[in-house]
Amino acid sequence: IYNMKSDLDPETDKPQFSGLDQRAASRYEFAVQCSVRLEDSHSTVGYIRNISLTGAFVELAHYDNASIVNQRIRMFFAGDIDENPFAIQLNGTIVRAVLNGVGVQFRLADREKIDEVIKLIEQEKAKKEQKV
Repeated sequence: IYNMKSDLDPETDKPQFSGLDQRAASRYEFAVQCSVRLEDSHSTVGYIRNISLTGAFVELAHYDNASIVNQRIRMFFAGDIDENPFAIQLNGTIVRAVLNGVGVQFRLADREKIDEVIKLIEQEKAKKEQKV
């Protein structure tokens, strides 16, 4: 996820991603601790570093990229965005593993749960941009 390769779009001069690096939804910087439970019953703590409607990158200590990919994962996290508290539990699948963490794709049924958090992140981002 962090070592993305892209070609620049000749019209917009912005990166175009393809394959594993292509995203179905906009990604937002997000730093929050989360409780993680893997399919193999292993529980640990991770840190969400970015999030979208469809998934997240979670910094997570793991030892074997091959065995962790395709495992189901349950994540719980809570916080406050611009004085709006939230607590959320999401289920997903680990779709990518790199040295410092995993890429998680949320289950379709759980994406509604994250929608409000994404809206809060977007509102906070818009407020910050207006101040600049």
